[in-house]
Amino acid sequence: MAARRKKRVAQPFHFPWKVVIIGVLVNALAIWIFFGDPWYLLAEDVSLYGVSTVEIATEVLVASDLVGWHAFRLQPQKAAERVLAAVPGLVDVDINCTIFPASCEFYVTQRAPILAWHTASGVYWTDQEGRVFPAVSDRPDLPFVTGPLPAETSQYTATIRATQQGVVSLIALGVPADAFEFNQQRGLIWNDPDGRRIAFGVGPEMQMRWQVYHELVEHLEAEGIFPYVIDVRFPGGVTYSLERSW
Repeated sequence: MAARRKKRVAQPFHFPWKVVIIGVLVNALAIWIFFGDPWYLLAEDVSLYGVSTVEIATEVLVASDLVGWHAFRLQPQKAAERVLAAVPGLVDVDINCTIFPASCEFYVTQRAPILAWHTASGVYWTDQEGRVFPAVSDRPDLPFVTGPLPAETSQYTATIRATQQGVVSLIALGVPADAFEFNQQRGLIWNDPDGRRIAFGVGPEMQMRWQVYHELVEHLEAEGIFPYVIDVRFPGGVTYSLERSW
């Protein structure tokens, strides 16, 4: 007698809802992470500290090239390097970013100008170290020099600093802070109240030159002589001219 075949009992089919739900959630999470707005850095998610003007803040933000990127692709250190390379007048930039929600904080240290330099191509500021960078706002509180910047030689920075020192010294002696010209050859020039042009050179040693200028003017006035230009850069070898030769 043939063995009876065992009847197969159909097993109930269990749809893997848990797996499907987990898969859907994982996919939804991935989509949210890669496309959700909180994961992308927007301009309003950036805080800037230490910037003095809106113009500088805009330059810093644009140079960083962080806005619009996903949080996982933010590179604050490289962004800080880009900012320092692109925006003049900054001493240091430190950028800290958080992943979620994407945000960044910029801590900027600007150079502190001590002298404004008005040239034919625009206004520049100079700091204590002799660095030159474009002015970004009006600073009527700064003394200023009118004329070309020094020639770009190995003494460029030294000449900038010597000019700053000369301005400080002459202001202390009574020269108005807005009355200086700069000449490549003669340094600082001042038009005195009587219309004479006085060349003082540069550097902090202005007391002797100032004294020689006054003594010479007094002596020449006593003799009825009016020089239009006086060069006291070298107190031991003062020169003057009855013509406005420079």
